Amino acid sequence: MSKAVEIQSVMTLCPHSVGLDQSLKTARELMRKYSVHHLPVQEGGRLVGVITDRDIKFAMGWSKNADDEFLIEDVYTPEPLVVEPGAELAQVLRKMVENQIGCTLVAVNKDKLVGIFTTTDACRVLADTIARV
Repeated sequence: MSKAVEIQSVMTLCPHSVGLDQSLKTARELMRKYSVHHLPVQEGGRLVGVITDRDIKFAMGWSKNADDEFLIEDVYTPEPLVVEPGAELAQVLRKMVENQIGCTLVAVNKDKLVGIFTTTDACRVLADTIARV
């Protein structure tokens, strides 16, 4: 019997994050700088949600000045999928598929961010697995 793969072995460690009170411009710049599509959102060092490039594009559809008019708290997704580092990868992937979400945040005690697992990470894991076959 093979051992279950834990998400901590395949997640992206210490992802960049933004504060709830920061601007959309800050989030867009971070996403562009680090070539990411998801940023965990924190308030006072506590994980509170996630903002995606899709959230930002939606806000920009409402206003051409969205960068200046909106803060992260105006458009982020509260209560994202959050799992502990020891969560089984297969179960996390099933939840992501069932809920049609692009990322899972990995945190200790549900609020101390330690990693992120995205569909890009899932594709990397799949490619590595196929390469070994």
